Amino acid sequence: MPGVIDDPNLYVIYVTRDPRDVIVSRHGKSEDMYYSNIRLWRELHACARSLFGHDRFLNIRYEDFVNNPDATQSQITAKFPWLEKQHKFSEYHEHAQVSEKSKVAMRGVRPIGPTSVGVWQKHLGRIVKQQAIHGTMTPDLVGCGYESSPDWEVVLDGVLPDKSNSWYPEKKRFWQRISQSIDASRKIAIYRHKKGLSRISRATNDR
Repeated sequence: MPGVIDDPNLYVIYVTRDPRDVIVSRHGKSEDMYYSNIRLWRELHACARSLFGHDRFLNIRYEDFVNNPDATQSQITAKFPWLEKQHKFSEYHEHAQVSEKSKVAMRGVRPIGPTSVGVWQKHLGRIVKQQAIHGTMTPDLVGCGYESSPDWEVVLDGVLPDKSNSWYPEKKRFWQRISQSIDASRKIAIYRHKKGLSRISRATNDR
């Protein structure tokens, strides 16, 4: 997001989640494979980390959100007081209007709850395989406050690796990196162009 955060109208809310739970998640449209992986999580988290401390950036924890959504809502409105509250987060399932694709991805609209917290413990083979490919997750977990030492890895002793594939590739090839960089630059240019047109339109209307 380099450059885009310079837009004074852009505000970012980043949700930190235990990366072990992230990499065992499955997308509703691809139940036969895991969706994300350590490589992608680290890439996205590094991007978010570069924004930590910015006035228009708020980091919240997924686990806090699903355990007490209304408290998280208060945290957000305290940070960005110009936001107008329409419904309580805890009442999301009563008011949400989502697309069919989103319903498939989320497996339907349901109340917010902590049912997916710690689910990685039921997918230890997945953790073993991912660490074999990408290295130990301990530094990531300690850095995010989910563990204080490598002791948690004892639960992986003797566990056979899960050979299931990830929807996202484990490694990003050179041309994929180039393509992603070009695509990101294109989207930033489109965003800035639209913002420029919006400012012109407002200026014209104010005359």
